[in-house]
Amino acid sequence: MGRVESNPATWLPEMWLVIRAMATTLDGLEPSPKLLAELLPRYENCIGDHKVRIEWFPEGYSDDPKRSPEYAISLAGTRFKARWLILATDLYKALRGNILN
Repeated sequence: MGRVESNPATWLPEMWLVIRAMATTLDGLEPSPKLLAELLPRYENCIGDHKVRIEWFPEGYSDDPKRSPEYAISLAGTRFKARWLILATDLYKALRGNILN
């Protein structure tokens, strides 16, 4: 699993659907690993016949020597299966609406 680019224009539409559902669920609250996990039941079914999962890696999942905090967001269902690794800073920008399009 590779990390998604920091450029949101390269993200798949399915990833955007998940991020928008997460942002809607947060409703302006500051994103954090604890809050995203607690709110998962509210957005895990945001795409019909699919389930969203989220994992937090405080020291990074990948072999990046900077050991930057990352999330793994999974989407699995009848039509689509994917797992995205995203830097926490990139996800938080998206969730705050700074890069939602």
